[in-house]
Amino acid sequence: MLRRLDLAYALNAHMAQGLTSDRGIAVMDSRERNLANQQTFLVTITRLRDGLTLYVDNAGKLEAAVERNAGMKRSALETVDLLRDAAAKGQAKDRAPAPERKPPELDRSIAKPFEIGI
Repeated sequence: MLRRLDLAYALNAHMAQGLTSDRGIAVMDSRERNLANQQTFLVTITRLRDGLTLYVDNAGKLEAAVERNAGMKRSALETVDLLRDAAAKGQAKDRAPAPERKPPELDRSIAKPFEIGI
């Protein structure tokens, strides 16, 4: 076996973007929710010309994770909009509505003035 291995470099899928090799070994874990996505999987399987040996912890769970997660990044504002839409549709029924809170006020008796002396 060692006679057939030349130089065994280890790269992650992000480092492999733009590179092509003849054969390779890939390891994917279905529990890595941020890494088990369609974009990473596509990069992993398309970097090799002749053969890929893919090691997974659970093929069914990995398949479901990859199908479920497209790998598109979402901004915080997009996430807030999605949560707001879900709440408006009644999809967030298991969560109690957040009580309205007034912003905290500064206690003037313990506040110290700050001057920069310009």
